Amino acid sequence: MKKIVTIMLVIILTLSMTACGKKVDTKESNAPSGQSNEQTKDSGTEGEELEHVTIKLTYPGSPQKDEVMVEEAINEYLKDKINASIDLDPIEWSAYLEKTNLMMATGDELDMLFTASWYEYYTNVSKKAFVPLNDLIDTYAPKTKELLHPALFEGPKVNNELYALPTNKEIASARGLFFRKDLVDKYNFDISKIKSMDDFEPILEPMLEVIKENEPGIYPYYCNGMGLPQFNNLNDAVGSTLGVYNPRTGKIEYGEEQPEHMAMLKLAYKWNNKGYINEDAITAQESVPNMFATYMNYKPGKDAEMSTQLGVELIGIPIGKIKTTTEDVTGSMIAISRTSKNPERCMMFLELLNTDKFLNNLLNFGIEDVHYVKVKENVIDFPEGVTAQTSRYYPSSQWMFQNQFLNYLRVQEAEDKWEQFKAFNEAAEQSPLLGFSFDSSSVKSEIAACKNVGDEFSTSLAVGVMEPEEGVKKYLEKVKANGSEKIIAEKQRQVDEFLANKK
Repeated sequence: MKKIVTIMLVIILTLSMTACGKKVDTKESNAPSGQSNEQTKDSGTEGEELEHVTIKLTYPGSPQKDEVMVEEAINEYLKDKINASIDLDPIEWSAYLEKTNLMMATGDELDMLFTASWYEYYTNVSKKAFVPLNDLIDTYAPKTKELLHPALFEGPKVNNELYALPTNKEIASARGLFFRKDLVDKYNFDISKIKSMDDFEPILEPMLEVIKENEPGIYPYYCNGMGLPQFNNLNDAVGSTLGVYNPRTGKIEYGEEQPEHMAMLKLAYKWNNKGYINEDAITAQESVPNMFATYMNYKPGKDAEMSTQLGVELIGIPIGKIKTTTEDVTGSMIAISRTSKNPERCMMFLELLNTDKFLNNLLNFGIEDVHYVKVKENVIDFPEGVTAQTSRYYPSSQWMFQNQFLNYLRVQEAEDKWEQFKAFNEAAEQSPLLGFSFDSSSVKSEIAACKNVGDEFSTSLAVGVMEPEEGVKKYLEKVKANGSEKIIAEKQRQVDEFLANKK
């Protein structure tokens, strides 16, 4: 009788242990037929016992009609990888910051979320909203750590700790002008002569006048909340709100006081009064096809990407220098929220996004033969009769979702696009402040007050709605009354300390 009881207890205990966990063997590929094992290599979790969890990926963008279908395909694939399901949670760009900030402030459960230096990354780090990632990366994303360029891995660190994982893409930036090719060809414009912002008034402006006079319904120069001053890339951003580093003087300065910046503001004001700029420039969020010229950050292949998205062919040209700054390497990242119950599983997922070609492209482009068709092994197109505008799954967010070098190429894109990216990175001039991050903790209240002032003035000045000299004068008076001098002094102190330690 004792032997029978013992045997029964062993059986019960064995069954109990089997039910409690799932053994994850990531060496077995369960990609659809036709996918190679190389595309589904393990994420470093072989042999671990993992309970099933659902983790949410929150990012700015429009919800897709076939989002649930793609989620189901991703989750079926992840089951034998990390035994997790993904809940895709896109939030419209216009509402993203407000909603995610509110969720973090109220302690709502978040898992992974998009962040960037221009999207309050450092502010949220100071609020302790994100999980420190150094140990998580070492344990659950060793392959990602190997493949990231050192600048990408070091740039976002705060006090030697990483709080978000950057997208593996270009590590440099240039300002760019983008034109509709059909209109450039129609009027035989020579856009190659536009090399710097000094060429805008004598060369670009006459083109805008031709478009205004001859192309009704076309915006000569389209602004979507940014405007012309973005071309003043002589300075390096230092944190958010105000105060830029001028490498020519070694000082933190008000960018608005610099002659190059004022020249752009005056030109924007002139163009607005001439009717070259769209009337909704302050509130517009995205580019539109019925434009002649617009500003965007430049990188190789950007014109082809935007041509697909807008449905019209664009030509892009870089303006000014190619630079690598901390802002560039922190321009697209995914953080893990402090409220996440599964930070380890989040990092396992990010490791897969960086190393698993099938998963990366499934998230970015959807399901083969449903949302895209393969033209070549690494080149895809929309199915017959489908465009970017009619596709049921085309988030166009490849630059957000980790390793871009795994992405398929669209038929419109150069097949050597990723080689062009590498050459672009190598040609960049490195900022003296690369790796610097501003600790805003001692001036948080001043930054908040000055940000409110900036919201009142910056966009109106940038798109030429506000008279620049009077507008800048009022802006500077208001920010100085709200503690900007204290912010400038603190930024200067930290920059001087950083540069002294770097020598």
